[in-house]
Amino acid sequence: MGCYKKNTAIQLAYRPINYTTGLTDITVKVYDEAGVLFSTTTMTEVVGRGGFYTDSFTPDAVGQWVARITSATNLDDVTKCFEVKLHDADDVDLHVQDVEDKIDIIDSNVDLIKIETDKIQTIDDNVDLIKTETDKIQTIDDNVDLIKTETDKIQTIDDNVDLIKTKTDNLPADTEQVLTDIKDVVDDIQSSVHRGGYFCN
Repeated sequence: MGCYKKNTAIQLAYRPINYTTGLTDITVKVYDEAGVLFSTTTMTEVVGRGGFYTDSFTPDAVGQWVARITSATNLDDVTKCFEVKLHDADDVDLHVQDVEDKIDIIDSNVDLIKIETDKIQTIDDNVDLIKTETDKIQTIDDNVDLIKTETDKIQTIDDNVDLIKTKTDNLPADTEQVLTDIKDVVDDIQSSVHRGGYFCN
């Protein structure tokens, strides 16, 4: 007993006893899932295929359906059950394929998301690298400030050197002459001072 789909035609193919040809009384009685007679039809012999008869019916409800084939002249009396469902094997295969396709899409999206998250990691790495470089720049700025402080000190030293030079430029060029002049003045003072004339106790 196979599975068949609701509202989809079920094809019947029948070989009578002894493959008898030319039968016109091979009838099919179909009973629905409730056991109620659904239809009664006469099977048709396929042209060119003697002793091969076909017919069909379309179930409109889910459940177990029964087809009974009889022939009074050929003494045929055969019954077959058909399990009718909302979906048949083809539907299941299509659904499975659809699920597999969706899984493939999900896998593709996961791969894409991974690529994007890897990019985010790369961005984070670059941000860290940029921070490191900016820290270096700050260090350079600090060093520049330190260098400026030291050069200011050098400038102060240069200014003091210039001041000392200015002072030394005002000194007489001939120091020995200055000392000689001072000695002459002292000698003149000593010559003009009277010795004695004062108490010694």
